[in-house]
Amino acid sequence: MRTTTNVGMELVSCQKKGEDISIEGRIVAVADVFDALTNKRPYKNPYPFEESVRIVEENSDKHFDPAVVKAFKDNIDKIYAIYQELIDIEPGEIKLHL
Repeated sequence: MRTTTNVGMELVSCQKKGEDISIEGRIVAVADVFDALTNKRPYKNPYPFEESVRIVEENSDKHFDPAVVKAFKDNIDKIYAIYQELIDIEPGEIKLHL
């Protein structure tokens, strides 16, 4: 719970930069933007997977930690497989099994 609170506070405050932001916060930043790009929102249609990856790459060292973007790219095949599994599922259809 503490990590979740720390990441949330870091992302909301926007006062920290670079390595002052926890690694968890830097990872969540990339994941959150990628999720927003690849999914439909009430105000926009989803971007294609490849274009979303390109946008993340273009923002490496501008908005995102380059090491996190590298890890993202190094795992792009796994990310794409998950994307393909979930692409046609509506948000309300996902059930968590805790």
